[in-house]
Amino acid sequence: MQKASIKISSKCDTVSMWAERKHHEYRSQFGRMGGKIHVQKTTDGFQYSVVVTIRGRQEECIYNVVHLKAECQVRLNNYLYDAKEQVHGRA
Repeated sequence: MQKASIKISSKCDTVSMWAERKHHEYRSQFGRMGGKIHVQKTTDGFQYSVVVTIRGRQEECIYNVVHLKAECQVRLNNYLYDAKEQVHGRA
C-alpha cells in the first residue's frame, strides 16, 4: 500500500512541476509579446477576472472557471498520454 502511495505522490509531483513550468512559460511568452498582467482574481467562484495591458491598452478578460478547468484537464490528459507513449517507446 505504501509503495503505491509513494508512486502516486511521485506522479502528482511530476505533473505539478510540469504545470508550473507551463504556467511560467505562458506568462513569459505573454510578456515577450508586450503584455502585462495587473490583477488576477476570482470574483464569485464562477468567473476568473484578469486585468492586462496589451499593446498599450488596458483590458479586463473574464473567464468561466468551469471552462478553464476543462481546458486544464485536456492539457493534462495530453501530457499524460504523451508521457505514457514515451515510456512505451511509441513517440
